[in-house]
Amino acid sequence: MTGRFFGSCVMLLAASACGQMVPTSPRSVVGQYAMTGFKGSRNLPCCQTDSSGVVVTISGGGMQLGWNTPAGAYEWDVVRTYEYANGTSQQDQSPFSVGTYTWDGQTLTLIDSTGLASMTGVLAGGVLTVGHQGQEYEFLKLVQLPQ
Repeated sequence: MTGRFFGSCVMLLAASACGQMVPTSPRSVVGQYAMTGFKGSRNLPCCQTDSSGVVVTISGGGMQLGWNTPAGAYEWDVVRTYEYANGTSQQDQSPFSVGTYTWDGQTLTLIDSTGLASMTGVLAGGVLTVGHQGQEYEFLKLVQLPQ
C-alpha cells in the first residue's frame, strides 16, 4: 500500500469524527478501511513490550478490499513502531494478511494466501469488525475520493 493511502486515512478519520456519515452499501464491501483498534475496542495507538524489552506500538493499519487490488482480493497492512532500550526507534508498515475474500451481503470471509487461518467479519454502519484467533480488529470504511 502507498503512503498516499494512509495520508488519506488521517484526513478521512478526522472528517468522520466530525460527524460526517461514511456511506456504505450492504451490497458491497469494496473500498479502503483504516484500522482503528483491536481486542474489541478503538484503542490505537496501543503498546506492548516483547520478551526482549522492545516496546512495540501498533499505531495503525489499513485494509483494501477490491480497491487497488484485483477483484475479490484484499490486502491488510499494520503499522508498528519499535522503541529500543538504546533510545532508537524504527517504524514498519508490513502486510498482516493478503488473499481473497467473499461477501454474501452479511458476512465477509477473508482467505489468507499464506496459510493464515480464514477470518470472518461483519460490516455495520461503516465499521468492519474482523475476528482472528480470538481477537477482534476494527476498521472504519473510508469515504472514497475521486482519483
